[in-house]
Amino acid sequence: MSLTDNLNEENNLNALKSDFIAQLSNDNPFESLQELLNSLPSAAAILNSHRQAVFVNKYLLNRLGVGSFENLFGKKPGEILNCLHALENEDQCGISESCKLCGALQALKKTQATNDTAISEMRLTSIQRGIIMASDFKITVSPLLLNDHSYMIMYINDISNEKRRLVLERIFFHDVLNKVSSLKGMIELLTSRKNYEKKDVMISTLGLIVNDLTTELIYQRQLVAAENGELEVNIEPIDVSQLINRVVRETEQFSGPSNIKINVVLKTENIKISSDITLLNRIITNMVKNAIEASDKNDSIEISAHISEKNLIISVHNKSFITKDIQLQIFQRSFSTKGEDRGMGTYSIKLLTERYLKGKAYFKSDDINGTSFYIKIPVRFGNTN
Repeated sequence: MSLTDNLNEENNLNALKSDFIAQLSNDNPFESLQELLNSLPSAAAILNSHRQAVFVNKYLLNRLGVGSFENLFGKKPGEILNCLHALENEDQCGISESCKLCGALQALKKTQATNDTAISEMRLTSIQRGIIMASDFKITVSPLLLNDHSYMIMYINDISNEKRRLVLERIFFHDVLNKVSSLKGMIELLTSRKNYEKKDVMISTLGLIVNDLTTELIYQRQLVAAENGELEVNIEPIDVSQLINRVVRETEQFSGPSNIKINVVLKTENIKISSDITLLNRIITNMVKNAIEASDKNDSIEISAHISEKNLIISVHNKSFITKDIQLQIFQRSFSTKGEDRGMGTYSIKLLTERYLKGKAYFKSDDINGTSFYIKIPVRFGNTN
């Protein structure tokens, strides 16, 4: 391209830019911006310097099921998205300890500090129509100057499906393949003449591996159904003592060579309720597995159960301490101390307990007493004969 062609192209671009600026000058720039944001196939909002919404586009209104922007005017992102932490603090976004780790708040503060675009990921636990929901968002915040006033444009892209897929891929390509590899190894040993005298032991071990693999696959199917609101609850009589002892037997193998001792303490005798035994089994199993993973070799964990004020309370205790920064992220989907793209264990405990068994999941942790995870289930599901 010649020098003359370069100059002509530059002049054309400058003319195009001048025409566009002139058009904005003739019109109301804020109205033009509103029209532009309303045409986007993604959620967007304009926030003032106090992080309050002065505009929300039609896509976000439709996703929230809100008919008019007037209902959202002046609200902050957590209040708009029904963030659980904002609701717990009298509809005030940004004041709880958990807010310190909020990706949206971090991006907004970075843009205000640098006057540049900031991108972050946000794990959101929200209340939608009375149901606890978990979502993952990619937050993009850019500075905006209108009539000498500073604003920010926040784009909100839902990446929940992508995050869920990454977690499931991690499980299937890591955990399930590990079990398949163990299965293959046992079959090879079983067909070896040198190990023929151990045939009965190997067949028993094969059965355990197949059962563990099947349980894992069923659990993942249940978890997908639970997130989609499609999981059916099957209420039946449960002997809590028998259930806990069964979980202990099934998970003792999980501790492997670390020799974790599991103690069972029943503070109320002969506890019988009516609930979904499959879901309750999965919840307690996850609590025990998490405690085992958090424990050191030769440590012990304790499972206790009792009835208090018409609630069944089950707790699992281990000696380790969860640091404050991690405590703030417990129960969030996609968060884990065990590595990237994990984090469904504690999340599923809360999801299954609170959404399907109508109970409550919580924990306590300090450097003196260690960590206890609790589930509290109303005994209205059954009785305590």
